[in-house]
Amino acid sequence: MLDTCARSYYYNYYASNNGWRQDASQKTKLIYRLKKLQAIHSIVGEAIHSSITDLIINPNLTKADFKRLTNKKIRESYRNSLTMKDEWIQDPKIFKMVQDVYYFGKVKLETQQKTIEKIEACGANLSRCISLAEIKADSVIVTIDELKEFTFDGFKTYVKVDALYQNRDTGKYVVVDWKTGNGNSLEVEQLLLYVYFTHKMYNIPIEEIEARLEYCVDGDCAIYTFTSNDMNMAEKMINGHIKKMQEYMFNIQDNIPMPEIYFPENRSSKCRYCNFQEICIGDTFKKSEEEAIKFSLEANRASEMCVQ
Repeated sequence: MLDTCARSYYYNYYASNNGWRQDASQKTKLIYRLKKLQAIHSIVGEAIHSSITDLIINPNLTKADFKRLTNKKIRESYRNSLTMKDEWIQDPKIFKMVQDVYYFGKVKLETQQKTIEKIEACGANLSRCISLAEIKADSVIVTIDELKEFTFDGFKTYVKVDALYQNRDTGKYVVVDWKTGNGNSLEVEQLLLYVYFTHKMYNIPIEEIEARLEYCVDGDCAIYTFTSNDMNMAEKMINGHIKKMQEYMFNIQDNIPMPEIYFPENRSSKCRYCNFQEICIGDTFKKSEEEAIKFSLEANRASEMCVQ
């Protein structure tokens, strides 16, 4: 998000903070609500991931159950978005609000059709998915779609691996990332980081870890193995990311960011897919400049007090 648009990053991680509180300002509440919006492809992806987890936990479920459960989760979010907008505004945590419905009133018929086709394709391909078959066989499951906390060089980090299990036949630990969209250049980097955290978090030798990208829509599976050199590269990558985020901080220790003006907008065709388009339209430079001046004056006063 920071690479795509720093302003969006600012809204998502700083300006929305405490927006769930009753005593928050109206602007903070609005930004928090916008943060909670979900694009339809994200809701579909979450529903598919959740239904795959259901298949793993309950081996009696079938391909038909997968489609039924997935459709039910998507329909519920869509129906609530259409009929309960006022309730969602009061409490944005009660259900998932579809971004398309919030901004445009509906999801396009073309998008609905593509969603149906995606679920059909995933359901058909899961029956021949190698990783799913291994997990449902006599494998040792370490974690399935569970948020884990990991400390990296003093920084609290959160990791959610789609599936991690030990194959009894080979003894290998397998990291699986279910993919429900089109491939992109960051997938292998993301997988590398999953393997790094698995290696460190569970103290598993890197030689014993196999990583897989399972493309649910077309049924392909890409298998990777990484080395100790790759783990060193992952550490450098994470440190680089942390350093970049810190460049936007006024006070790192207290997690105080620079003013909004220091998080520039990146105007592009992607803006129409952004959660924050409602508050990020028009010239916001003057407003941000005023905030920066106010922030600078307050910082100077605080500094003078410390000297005294």
